[in-house]
Amino acid sequence: MYDVTMTLDDLLFIRQSLDAVNIQGKNAKFVAQLQTKIEAEIEEIKTHMESEERAKLIALAQVAEPASKKK
Repeated sequence: MYDVTMTLDDLLFIRQSLDAVNIQGKNAKFVAQLQTKIEAEIEEIKTHMESEERAKLIALAQVAEPASKKK
């Protein structure tokens, strides 16, 4: 197994491209498994990004809260 660095946009493009591939015979199972793997990676990245965004908003709210109490 090899580690490959890809952006979310890279993975979204590859996933979309897999829908355009002409699948026949034994390759159908391989392409279906590849689609599933890519979709799982996309969901994991999106979940991670959402979690980071929530953490940033909470931290920002905590910083802003003491400032608003001083007024």
